[in-house]
Amino acid sequence: MKHAVRMTFTALSTAALLIGATAIPASASSVAHGSFYTSDLVNGYNELKDPTTGACYTLTPTILSAHNDTDRTAVVYSDPYCYLAGFRVDPGNTTTFQLWSVRFVDA
Repeated sequence: MKHAVRMTFTALSTAALLIGATAIPASASSVAHGSFYTSDLVNGYNELKDPTTGACYTLTPTILSAHNDTDRTAVVYSDPYCYLAGFRVDPGNTTTFQLWSVRFVDA
């Protein structure tokens, strides 16, 4: 009886480790549902639909305004690599700022 219980526990423990080891964290695969709209001097209006949270999106350097219609906070930057100090654009808000890249984060 003890042997059967030990084998069952070992099997369940192994299964839990395998499931845990192969699981993808929610933040790594989540998306910002909705669209991020930009207004560009050259190309007019553009839409970034359902962007991946955490990824840096390089835009054109001629963007002068953006509207965040996603369910995540957008952090906009004045460089193409999401490196320099950025500022938040919360869901539903618009910014008039010459931005060059954007990253979506959990609020």
